[in-house]
Amino acid sequence: MCQNEHFAKIYVSIPEPTSFFSKSFFSSIDKLMSSFLWPNKHLRVCNLLLQRQRVKGGLALPNLMYYHWAANLKKIVCWIQVQNADWCQSEANTSISLSLPALVAAKLPLSPKQYSSCPVVISVLRIWSQLRQHFKLTDFSIHGPVCNNHIFLPAKSDPVFTQWQRVGLQKLCDLYIDGTFATFNALSAKCKLPHCNLFRYSILLNQSALHFQPCP
Repeated sequence: MCQNEHFAKIYVSIPEPTSFFSKSFFSSIDKLMSSFLWPNKHLRVCNLLLQRQRVKGGLALPNLMYYHWAANLKKIVCWIQVQNADWCQSEANTSISLSLPALVAAKLPLSPKQYSSCPVVISVLRIWSQLRQHFKLTDFSIHGPVCNNHIFLPAKSDPVFTQWQRVGLQKLCDLYIDGTFATFNALSAKCKLPHCNLFRYSILLNQSALHFQPCP
């Protein structure tokens, strides 16, 4: 069995509600590994260099924190790509007022317990927040959904935005063309939106301008 599969299976076997570990926990593990590699001596090479691939001059020392993130965050991919799966719908039903994709794309800091009562959802969102904070990805994401998103409340009460999903405008990034928020004429030509949707487009443009750039 390869090293990657070994560590992945260890993390997957940990019960969900207890699968969150602080970064200090992984730091303590790294120190134990260093004391083993350099028997209680001063470090000659830092772990970041040793964790590089062998072809890049490292020793492929495992980054246990990354393995931990990868093993647990595959559920987020399922929340977004296979929302019709029974277990995804079961977890989605525990979310209060927001969809799980909206929580994934929300701005940090985020308190998962405010939006879900499911221990699994809370644990996964805490791990996801930990990863985003580590890589400084704390702002709203344009990959969030148009509907059931707390930054765009009109879509929760207007059923027309649900119809937009059927023509390909499911996520906020679908409203962008070449990195810029598309004009109504461009979206209308692309998705065949009727002219009566112009006012709804204006509302969405105004809300998006508060969080994302660039907008026309």
